Amino acid sequence: MKNAILKDTFREIKKSFSRFMSIFAITAIGVGFFAGIKAASPDMKLTADQYYKDQGLMDIRLVSTYGFDQDELKNIRSNKETQLAEGGYSIDALLNFKDLRQVVRVHSFSVADQKINLPLLKEGRLPEKSGECVIENGIISSTDLKIGDKITLRSGKVDEPISDTLKTDTFTITGIVESPQYISYDLGTSSVGNGSVDSFMLIPDEDFKYDYYTEIYVRAKALKDLPFYGNEYILIADKLKDVYETASSAAALNRFDDIQLKAKNELDEAKTKLNDGRIEAANAFAKAQGELSSAKATLLAGRNEYNRNLKLFNDSIAAGEKQLSDGRKALADGEAQYAANLADYNEGIAQLEPAKAQLDAEKEAIDQGYEGLAAAESVYDILLQLSLTLSDSG
Repeated sequence: MKNAILKDTFREIKKSFSRFMSIFAITAIGVGFFAGIKAASPDMKLTADQYYKDQGLMDIRLVSTYGFDQDELKNIRSNKETQLAEGGYSIDALLNFKDLRQVVRVHSFSVADQKINLPLLKEGRLPEKSGECVIENGIISSTDLKIGDKITLRSGKVDEPISDTLKTDTFTITGIVESPQYISYDLGTSSVGNGSVDSFMLIPDEDFKYDYYTEIYVRAKALKDLPFYGNEYILIADKLKDVYETASSAAALNRFDDIQLKAKNELDEAKTKLNDGRIEAANAFAKAQGELSSAKATLLAGRNEYNRNLKLFNDSIAAGEKQLSDGRKALADGEAQYAANLADYNEGIAQLEPAKAQLDAEKEAIDQGYEGLAAAESVYDILLQLSLTLSDSG
């Protein structure tokens, strides 16, 4: 029976050999693909796991709306579950370069101290001083940006300028990197721009103005040697989340209390200043009111004095105008009298002209008589001298 089945099978294969080979080839290809996929997945996970460990990918990221101060970072580091913890800063901003506008997540970076989430440098160098940055590889391949270009950041919010969070808004690209934090095309959501993050960049932590950390990255002891994609890693990570969430919640409450206390102190100080200002203003108002009353009294006295002097002035003007009118009338009368006297004078002058001519003639005759007398006297003197001379000679 068994031989008959085998003979029949081979007979059927021989009759439709081409169809058999086609089915055989399809099956072989399917098995090959299945085996490749089954083998590729673990290899890809191992490759990714090695990449994460080399770059120090965080196990847990703690975020608080109130931020974390140095004491809270110390508390996280002192937790028995913590292998390593680092504080960091990040903001979402708009990147401007020529016509390019993109939403970028800006992370802090410390060349000397950072051991978690280390960027993988693909080209150029890491930032070494303020005003330098590195950007992700993806944005380079899809835009005209290149190493050496200067980019400008904007907050994307009208009431929050970028200068509130960053010391400078202009950065020079020094390198191109990849980050273990971003391994998919979806880089997250954002409250600025179109609502999604297009790219990321790293800048020196000294360029942030914050006095608190916006996030804390944690590497856990229990997860140190576990593969990131293993079920055990996921289970332990979920448990540790609760531990750190409890710790961070307590830290957040403490920071909230500190912020509230600080705000209350500032409010009390402002109230004290306001009350002092009100008292000072009331005193100044009372003083000003007294000065105003005094000024009003002085003004009233001055107005009365003005009215009195105005009356005297008006009376003086009226008397002066009367005197002026009388003077003008007297002047007119004097001018008329002067004209009449001038006419009489001119008439008298006219009448004296003939007498003056007669006097001039008589004066001329007298002058001629004097001249004749002088000549006669001269002759007389000569004759007298001659007579005396003759007497002396006889």
